[in-house]
Amino acid sequence: MIKALMYHDIRDLEETKYPDRLSLKSFMRVKDFIEQIDYLKRNFNIIDPKDINNSLNSNKAHAVLTFDDGLYDHIRVAEILQKKKLTGTFFIPTEAIMERKMLLSHKIQFILAAGNEKETVSKILEHLSDNKSEQNIIWEKNCIPFTMVNTWSKEMIFITKILRTHGRGKEIANLLFKRMVSSDEIDFCDGFYLNQAQIIQMKDMGMTIGGHGHISEALTDIDQIADIKKCRINLNKIGVESYTFSYPNGKYNDSTLLEAAQNGFTHGFTTVKSNVINDRFIEIPRFDAAIDL
Repeated sequence: MIKALMYHDIRDLEETKYPDRLSLKSFMRVKDFIEQIDYLKRNFNIIDPKDINNSLNSNKAHAVLTFDDGLYDHIRVAEILQKKKLTGTFFIPTEAIMERKMLLSHKIQFILAAGNEKETVSKILEHLSDNKSEQNIIWEKNCIPFTMVNTWSKEMIFITKILRTHGRGKEIANLLFKRMVSSDEIDFCDGFYLNQAQIIQMKDMGMTIGGHGHISEALTDIDQIADIKKCRINLNKIGVESYTFSYPNGKYNDSTLLEAAQNGFTHGFTTVKSNVINDRFIEIPRFDAAIDL
């Protein structure tokens, strides 16, 4: 049995100015992470993605530890793993690392955490139209849940949908982030994402460094050929010859898989929840470690 596990934020609430953000997605406190890693070390053989092939037919339980988004938290994670003589795979969004630009998904999370949801909805509607009837239509059209099972408020759904998918979504997200969160995006990134030196340090510590796209948005919604290629080029500039890739937001298609392979990424990680059961390494399923383990 082989389980690939996906992690994101690993930090304590007191370490962030916006603790509400950590309730918007899966995250772990440092103490809980260490306890889980100790459990995994006792019950699984922790392997690198390149060792999956040789472990498929093993009678032992194996686990692959993966970490998305290139977060500043992950340098501490690497230190914890090294101390325990374990390895992890860290997926890097190269725009955030090299150009110090926040991922759109993270901007949205901080906007949600920084303000009153109803007031934020009002601000967005004012940007989109000064006509109340049009605002009502925009609201009704975009507050519908993503799925049948939903725990988000209508305001959270609306804010996320507009900022992710509307033609002016990125523009409005940039304005709201600047007003509500930080007017200095570069400085904010310095305290939120890894830097190039830290990535090389983690590589030298025995960690595997992979790609997470350049702008780390759903590849099926953007020019994925250009994005994957730019991610590969930038990883090389940092000094990383990577063979692993994590599909942002778990979105991909056959063209994504082909492009990833053509850029030297032989192991691609999805968000499909399943054990690793075959040698299709360009589509490796993963469990969310904060929820599924």
